[in-house]
Parts: sequence; C-alpha cells; structure tokens
Amino acid sequence: MAAAPRIAVLPSPSLRRNASGSTCQRGPARPDPATAPAPAPAEGAGAGAVLARLIRQGVDWRSVVRYDDADRWFTRLGVVDGHEIWLLSWLAGQQSPLHDHGDSSGGFAVLDGGLDELVVHRDGTLVRRRWFPGAVATFGAEHVHRVGNDLAAPAVSLHAYTPRLRTMRRWTYDDGALTLVGTERAGADW
Repeated sequence: MAAAPRIAVLPSPSLRRNASGSTCQRGPARPDPATAPAPAPAEGAGAGAVLARLIRQGVDWRSVVRYDDADRWFTRLGVVDGHEIWLLSWLAGQQSPLHDHGDSSGGFAVLDGGLDELVVHRDGTLVRRRWFPGAVATFGAEHVHRVGNDLAAPAVSLHAYTPRLRTMRRWTYDDGALTLVGTERAGADW
C-alpha cells in the first residue's frame, strides 16, 4: 500500500485574525444577487478534483491538525496543481462569518465530523447544506457562504483555492440584500 501523500506545512507569515475589525473597510454593496451573472459551471471544478484526489490518496492531516477553543483553527499546507491548500478545524459552535473568497474559486472537503454551510444564492435565497466526511463542495469566485460546526463533535476540513487566496470579504445579509462589512487580506489579517 502506498504511503499517504504528505503536504509540507509552509510557514505562514501570520495566523492573526481580524477579531477587532480594525482593518475593515466600508465599501459599496455587492450587486443584487438576483441580477448577478451566474458563475461559469467549471468554476471550482479543478479545486474539487484536487481535493478528491488528496482524499483518495489519504492525505496526512491528523499529524498537522490542532484545535483552538476560541476560534476555528487554520493553517496553509502548500500548493497542489496550482491550488492553495488549507486545513481547518472546527469545534462545536465555531463558524466563519458570511464571506466570499475575493477573486478565488475553490472548494472544501470534510475530513472528519460534519459542517453546515449557509449559502446566499444569486436570487437572494438562503440554502443550508450539511456536509460529512468524503463530501466535496466547490464554488466560484462569487460564492457567498458561512461554514460552521453545528454538531457536538469536532470537524476538520481541507480547502483549495485558485488563484491563491488574497482576500476574503465579509458580508451581512438582511432583507434579501448583501452588504459588504469588511475585507481581510492575506499577510495582514491571516
């Protein structure tokens, strides 16, 4: 049996999170989701293939993962086939803010536990999904979602982005409209 592929953990310039919002920038509202163009069907498909292959090959995540009582934990693992790979852990009740991934498309795969995803679709509807080990979710650059662990057991997920993750924009959703509340940048906020 072949050894599990290992992704070298690269040093991260910073694992800070913008908890205070001090770098938040007020910006124009995102275009109306009902009139925004649909992402191309292929967006995120490459990330899904990379994630599925890493899972199939038995990527070694257990020796790397950590858990943080205060917030979801994350680390950048490296680059595979042009996709930046991140490992995240989620304790019960931990979740991301409602966000997108800037100009990056991507995907995530649940490795352990379960994750809930709240997606804001182009027509303004909200859709909730629950993902379990082996599931791979993909998305285009305009995908706005919140991911979290609503279950009692810890969860671990593997994420892939292309081009590399440079920004994450945070949003609020009220009365069918998205409003930009901040932008986090690689190297400054994480």
